[in-house]
Amino acid sequence: MEHLDTRKAVAMVDELEMQYYETQLELYNIQLETLKYEELLVVAQLDTIRREAREKEEEVVYYDACEDPEQLRANEGMGLVHDSRSVDIKMLLHKVHQLENKRGAICSRRSYLRNK
Repeated sequence: MEHLDTRKAVAMVDELEMQYYETQLELYNIQLETLKYEELLVVAQLDTIRREAREKEEEVVYYDACEDPEQLRANEGMGLVHDSRSVDIKMLLHKVHQLENKRGAICSRRSYLRNK
């Protein structure tokens, strides 16, 4: 009788363990999907910044021969916009790299669970 209860307990533990692994795999799949959408968002932001920078570079500015020197000095500060965009691009590229690292770690753990 006691031997039968032990077998039942072991079978129940095995079943619970399988449910745990299946739930963990589902969680990893959801995390991977979330990362995919985060990456799409970051890539879209990068594309937007690059497009805006390209449009700004292609913008033609005509100067009047009799312009006020103060206005010319004010326009010199326009180059700072490009620098801030560069910082934004570096930040977004760093975020993409972090997302790729996260994806690699999750894929590795998911693989380990599948092979267990």
